[in-house]
Amino acid sequence: MAAIPLYRRGRNRNSFGFSPVFFMIAAAWLLTVVQTGAVTLAWDPNSETDIAGYRIYYGQTNTPAIMLDVGNTTSVTITNLTAGKTYFFYATAYNTAALESEPSDQVFYTVPAGTTNTSPSISPIADQTIAEDGVSGSIGFTITDRETPTASLTVQISSSNTNLVPTANLVVSGSGTNRTLVIRPATNQFGATTITMTVSDGSLSAQIGFSVTVSPINDLPTISKVGDQNISSGSSVGPLAFTVGDVETIPALLTVSAASSKPSLIPQGNIVLGGSGANRTVSLTAASGQSGTATITLNVSDGLATVSSSFVITVNAPPPPEPANLAIATSSSVGVTLRIQGVLGRSYTIEASGDLKTWTPIGTVLNTSGTATFQDHPTGNRFYRVMTQ
Repeated sequence: MAAIPLYRRGRNRNSFGFSPVFFMIAAAWLLTVVQTGAVTLAWDPNSETDIAGYRIYYGQTNTPAIMLDVGNTTSVTITNLTAGKTYFFYATAYNTAALESEPSDQVFYTVPAGTTNTSPSISPIADQTIAEDGVSGSIGFTITDRETPTASLTVQISSSNTNLVPTANLVVSGSGTNRTLVIRPATNQFGATTITMTVSDGSLSAQIGFSVTVSPINDLPTISKVGDQNISSGSSVGPLAFTVGDVETIPALLTVSAASSKPSLIPQGNIVLGGSGANRTVSLTAASGQSGTATITLNVSDGLATVSSSFVITVNAPPPPEPANLAIATSSSVGVTLRIQGVLGRSYTIEASGDLKTWTPIGTVLNTSGTATFQDHPTGNRFYRVMTQ
């Protein structure tokens, strides 16, 4: 830039003198379709202490000057200059008494003829296929512009089917020329959408589009958990509720089955499934006289995949039978009548021994009224005892 001294002019009551140095700096061109330009002017400050500010006058030859009061600063950028035209510029200073100095020498500047703004560009992206509930890899693409720095370019992106690929699930990253895109389809959705990407320099834009196909997969059915159970031997539990579901298959078409890890304790035939649709039940009956634990596995299938849920059932041993009371009701030379008191409806076995070591069953009675009797005809001394069946 060239330094251009302002010359001192004669003083009058409405003016004062100063000798600043005036510079003109060509600004970076703002290339737009209307080809407007800008220029930055800079000058050394006046040495007088009562300077209040500066005024810049500029215009084209044979046109009235435009005055711009820039305040007490030493540079200004003037915009909206017409490309290919020559402008004059000069400066004055004014003080706190509102007195204005004589103008400086003029400087001239021809705004270069601007070039037409060109559109930015964006590299194409191939059509994409993504599995349902999946995510694309990092898809690279580039953006460029002849006049605008790539860091100043903006990229916008949209999806034609936001139920399949929401706009928020299109993530653009990177800076400068090299950018990346990651696509995440919505959960449990499949189908097709068109992705549109637009790069803009603020005035012009470029656009590309590509298709995204989300291929379906079979989602696994679901089955809720049943809590562990505890019952007595020979008893039942249930119906126990559980639910089934599937993303693609209606619950009524889901198949439910069950299995016992210990059929001797919980026989397969003693597992009864019920319910319909999403709401299902299972009832269990333990085998009589058995105790222990078994794992019950519930399965649900959509025809392609099976999911299982299991729980443990504990079967407790039956309590020992209550002992019966045995007494001799009558005794004579012809026989002995024994009276048995015990549980109504239970059968009792009468045993006899001559030495309290060897016991022999001699009969069985059914207690139908709370007290039962039994007659024996011993040939010698005998001991008796009653055994509960």
